[in-house]
Amino acid sequence: MEITRDSPAETAGLNPYEDWIVGTQDHPIKGVEQLVDVVNAKMLQQLAIYVFNSRSEEIRQVVVVPDFEWNMKLPADHPARRTHQGALGNCRS
Repeated sequence: MEITRDSPAETAGLNPYEDWIVGTQDHPIKGVEQLVDVVNAKMLQQLAIYVFNSRSEEIRQVVVVPDFEWNMKLPADHPARRTHQGALGNCRS
């Protein structure tokens, strides 16, 4: 996944191009739209996600705090801003 500098995802310790979001405590994440829905439901709250790291081949739990303030720092034409996926900092699973 791509991680934007100084984003909630980077702050939580996600690694670009090595980490893949696989789910939450409640259910697996099966695509970007589902990730966006989960993030929007947890805005400004701690969100525990499970991440698979392709380098270590291990799954770990990471806690992020998505926020719309980060989303507003993205350029207006940035695709993540249009989909609200920018609340995590342009995470793509």
